[in-house]
Amino acid sequence: MSKSKKLWPWLLVVLMLVLTPFASSFPDGLERVADDLGFTSLEKNAGVSLMPDYTIPVIEDGAASTIIAGIIGAIILLLIFWAVDKAVRIHKQNMR
Repeated sequence: MSKSKKLWPWLLVVLMLVLTPFASSFPDGLERVADDLGFTSLEKNAGVSLMPDYTIPVIEDGAASTIIAGIIGAIILLLIFWAVDKAVRIHKQNMR
């Protein structure tokens, strides 16, 4: 595969991360249903949250905080997917 074909997915990821601060501030589907049915008042604090509301609390700039939280979240997901893929490959090799 050529370098330019490998680069496109990464450019799309970077574009999405840069645009995250401009995402809708309206509640998502589940939160909207909770609002409509009137049980958001029953909501409880989860305790410790590393990235509350998709932000990094120590970073005061809201846009930068959201972008960095998105990058961290994407890296965590990539590591999880890589680990699962590695485990499946090892398991398949051991099954032979």
